Amino acid sequence: MGIKLLIDYFTFVIKRDDSKLVTLDFVFNFLGLDISEFTMVGPRMHYSCCYMDGRGVCIYETLGDRAGEMGICVSMSGTGCRYFESVLKNGKHLSDGEVWISFLRRLRKLNAEGYGVRVSRIDVAADDVARNGGSFLLNLDDVESSTNSREFVSQFRCTQHYTSKYIVTDQVLGRCLYFGVPKSSVCCRFYDKLAEQLVQRANDPARLKELDGITHWVRMEFVFRRAQAIKVVNAICDAADFPKFYAKLVNGYVRFVHPDNDNVSRSTVKSWWGRFLGTLEQANLSTGDFKPRNFARVWSYYEKYLSTTIFTLLSRVKPNEFFKVTVDSATKRLKRKHLDIIEGRDDGRKFDDSSLALWRALQVIPIEERVPGVAL
Repeated sequence: MGIKLLIDYFTFVIKRDDSKLVTLDFVFNFLGLDISEFTMVGPRMHYSCCYMDGRGVCIYETLGDRAGEMGICVSMSGTGCRYFESVLKNGKHLSDGEVWISFLRRLRKLNAEGYGVRVSRIDVAADDVARNGGSFLLNLDDVESSTNSREFVSQFRCTQHYTSKYIVTDQVLGRCLYFGVPKSSVCCRFYDKLAEQLVQRANDPARLKELDGITHWVRMEFVFRRAQAIKVVNAICDAADFPKFYAKLVNGYVRFVHPDNDNVSRSTVKSWWGRFLGTLEQANLSTGDFKPRNFARVWSYYEKYLSTTIFTLLSRVKPNEFFKVTVDSATKRLKRKHLDIIEGRDDGRKFDDSSLALWRALQVIPIEERVPGVAL
């Protein structure tokens, strides 16, 4: 996709899997935010306390008996996401310059450290912006015309159109076309972002000046909730190239076509839509829990389910025989998810088959060399 993707809304909850409570200090430290910059404004969203900083970031907590059950909720609007990006760029956890990928991988890893993380919403937006009358890829008129003519293929079952106007002058303030139900697990909207920003900044000359030269700004935005939001976060963490994957994902949800085939799914994709996405391929969100395959998770699994079995075996088998059988058997069945952990690459990034070949070769190395540091 030749256009920039951005996260435009993000909400998640952190709580403990055990009886311990998640503290505000822990959440603020994890986010890299300063609690002194936030003001408590009272109850919001079924939580007894809400902390706001005036920059689009809200943190909610519940006191009393339901504190452990509710956990602490973090919600960021579009403005809050832009501010949080600046915090992440200056933070100590940034890797490879990918602020959201680094943060979401850290967030996901909390599940292996005794926390329960639930992502309830994430919005992913793609902007098509033109300056000084330059060319653009996505025309809202084309989207509306194709929708009204039913020249599209979509998983969504309904569409909705909204237009805002001044009553006196009949001036159009903005347009928005929805695919899907706004409160459903997935919905999509196309809207005139420039018109929206002109209205919002009308009384702020400094911010209004930032729009000088912009003659076209249309946004396509997908809203993912609950299980679908978790799948999107997993895709951001694990995909080799998330923008390319996302373009294919969008095609799977909706694409605009010419009415040139009785089977609409085989119709030719409209050229303007293909240019906007940069691909004609389609993809689906894969299933899976919001859990990384990392060392902490494997270690936790061992402590809970395997430690008694290992203890029983060691009580009857000599250590050198135990390790020999373990290494001989394991190295023949190692998979990529295991190599991720062994090589410290358990953050979802890809690697080539040379790593697998290396561990296959370990089968011919003496046991003493394969398990360094173990006295047999």
